[in-house]
Amino acid sequence: MKADYDVIRDAPDIGDRLSVQGEFERGHYGLQLVAAAVLPEPASPASLDTLLSGNHTFVHVPNPIKRQLSARLGSQLLSTLENADVDKLIACGAEFSVAHDLVAAWTDYSATIVAKRFLLDHGVSQDTASMAARLWGNDIVDVVRENPYRLLAVAPWHEVDAVATSMFHCAHDDNRRYLGFAASIFNEGASQGRAALFMSEFEELFAERIGGDTDVKTAFSRCIQAKRMRIVKTGRAQYIQGATLAKVETQIQSHLQRLLASEPNPTWLLKKRPRLDVVPGLFDRLGRFIQENPIVLVNMPGAAATAIDEIVSAINGETLIISPTLAFACPSSGEVRTHRLREFTDGGPPPDVTGKVVVVLEASMLDLLTAKKLLRNTADAAKLVLVGDRRMLPAFGPGHIFPGLMQSDAIPSIDTTKRFKSSSIPTPLASLPALLPSANALHAIAELAQYMPVDSTHRLTSTVLAQYRAIFEENPSEGIIIASTRALATLLNDALHQEVVDYAVSQGSPHATISLQNKQTATVGDQVIYMSRDFSRGLFHGSRGLVTEIFPNTGKTKCRNSTAVAKIEFDTAGWLEVSARDCLSMMLGHAVQVHHASMSRWRKVIIAAAPSQNLNNSWLWRSATRAVEQLVIVDLAHSLRDALTKEVRESSYVPLLDWSRR
Repeated sequence: MKADYDVIRDAPDIGDRLSVQGEFERGHYGLQLVAAAVLPEPASPASLDTLLSGNHTFVHVPNPIKRQLSARLGSQLLSTLENADVDKLIACGAEFSVAHDLVAAWTDYSATIVAKRFLLDHGVSQDTASMAARLWGNDIVDVVRENPYRLLAVAPWHEVDAVATSMFHCAHDDNRRYLGFAASIFNEGASQGRAALFMSEFEELFAERIGGDTDVKTAFSRCIQAKRMRIVKTGRAQYIQGATLAKVETQIQSHLQRLLASEPNPTWLLKKRPRLDVVPGLFDRLGRFIQENPIVLVNMPGAAATAIDEIVSAINGETLIISPTLAFACPSSGEVRTHRLREFTDGGPPPDVTGKVVVVLEASMLDLLTAKKLLRNTADAAKLVLVGDRRMLPAFGPGHIFPGLMQSDAIPSIDTTKRFKSSSIPTPLASLPALLPSANALHAIAELAQYMPVDSTHRLTSTVLAQYRAIFEENPSEGIIIASTRALATLLNDALHQEVVDYAVSQGSPHATISLQNKQTATVGDQVIYMSRDFSRGLFHGSRGLVTEIFPNTGKTKCRNSTAVAKIEFDTAGWLEVSARDCLSMMLGHAVQVHHASMSRWRKVIIAAAPSQNLNNSWLWRSATRAVEQLVIVDLAHSLRDALTKEVRESSYVPLLDWSRR
């Protein structure tokens, strides 16, 4: 039988029964059944023994018990499980807990089959049915019957709307259809980093996807009254925003109001802002300004964040620094504790900030969701200082929070853009972040980075590997490759892993390996990247480490065993001994995608730019700012040039945080 991925999404497990629809074709392998549809079927008495003994759903039930029950009950075992007859299983020799576990596993297995079959019979794709089953489990039938547009959580609009209107008979003007459309549009916008949509754009999409003569404001009047969405007017522009992000903005505003509660009239501070006419006095005046206000915004050029020593020394009080990467904040005194931004936003217990002055660097990276978590977890701080550059490219997520704060009349702020001397930039490369958003970005790249255009994937690979070897042989932890696509990162990782293995063999070293995600393996000398979170050990999603030792008999250690199998030096946690289970949360990390490189900076960064839809100005900015001393860009088919001229789809909306104007 031959079945494509879109016909059968999940690989069948042992004992699963399937009904296959298709046609026979004769090809290279002889006569084959080419499947057009593969549907799950309930278990039968004939398949039950194989199902119980081999299927992963029942692996926690001891095999001797399953064989004993099968022998004693025979064909009655299936009806016993379907009727959830625990007493009968106990009477046949199963312990109470084992009988309950077996019945519970059978109930879940049967319900999943019924749910998938229900969706597939109603025209839902295999991919959507599988993801919906994982999301809602046994409740999926009730969820979809009540509102088929809930499937938008796992499927695109065109598929869900077709199923809802044709199979579940949702009317054209059904309120569930309107709400489903709005939810899908807002989710699409948020995934593109947009906190709100232009009203005109929303109306165009409504006409395209919903159709008819219904006016948008009429269709959503009840939703707006119920605060399921809101219309926002800023200047001449009109936006529409979903309830989720509107609520986040309200929460941010509440946090800021609490910080400013000690000020009787925050807007009065506007008239008292110091004029920073003399550069030598900038940090002294900044220190006094921070001392006078509970929250301060500091807008500086992109390179000014490297002046952390001066900022910290100007503050009177115990200081704590929060930075997207530790390399952004390395005070020479060593007395100031620096924390990663993710320690305050990833869900773990945040560090104690009680009574401290919290300085947040690169605040232009903050989006609405990150800012809400940060403000909530720094509520006990004595003062909050946000340092950023509003000229930078947009935040990683939805909502350009820093420009929104800078526009507010209620929050004290200082703009040093025209007062900061270029001579204060410690290295030429440090000025690159501020230049990338400008029209002269291509010229800046040529001046500050090593730019190497290539015309083929083979030349791209060989050039990147040669550049990486130079830093890897000197210090493996001081360089990284940032690839524009996952496929390119995988290709480079496989090639570099093979080079590490070949070198070990040539030196006569023992070739031991550890198993990683996606059937990858790593050996001593390989870089790996952690894809999960373990706050207790200082491991974050994106922590990168060097495999320095693999312990003997690693190959015989089972994955569920917690015995240490290797020693890895991580950039966020230092030396750690890791188990085989830990290793299954890692991937090779010589080459990574940009969202996995946000935890640190490196002395040398090699950007492998191949054509990709995700390659744009924002991507390039995030990649280039990972470099401390040396940036090498290997550009395939002018991908970089296209990225710098590509229009990033962004609305100009910034959060409405200025309550003094309302």
